Amino acid sequence: MNSSSPYVVLYSPERIDFAVHSGGREVSDKKRPCLVTAVEEHRIRLAPMLTARKRSRMNPDSWSIVDYGSQGPDRPSHPNPDAATFELTLRPGRTRGWRPTSCFVWTRDGGEWVQLSAFQALRAQGKASVIDTAFELDAMQIESLRLMHGVLEDDSTGNGDERITS
Repeated sequence: MNSSSPYVVLYSPERIDFAVHSGGREVSDKKRPCLVTAVEEHRIRLAPMLTARKRSRMNPDSWSIVDYGSQGPDRPSHPNPDAATFELTLRPGRTRGWRPTSCFVWTRDGGEWVQLSAFQALRAQGKASVIDTAFELDAMQIESLRLMHGVLEDDSTGNGDERITS
């Protein structure tokens, strides 16, 4: 996988599975951080993040803990003591265009495939964005996150990221 590809974007996922496994019934149109788990020539795969709520009815087998490091909110508690933790270290200072909250990331599968052309159209409308600059991760940490997420093969062609960030 191309290590320079974006790893976190703001997007409104459309898969009903995300809503059902988070304890809801309908897909939300809320923009939320999503971890990029794969990049191909014309599409990206996104795993959404779910805000931790005290009375959540989420399926704990579908979501893992996000740890933003010392600059972010506290890690949420998880019913499974062996749940994976994704360390997405925030840079010092304020984030632009979003606010990190105590949350979980989807780990049931690789996530939702999104066509790059559709993502770019949403970016032009202000309905999606790339938020990589808020994080301090090197290429090895990005690959480690993807491996933890279960993306074991290299899905990319190596140039898909240029269409997202340009």
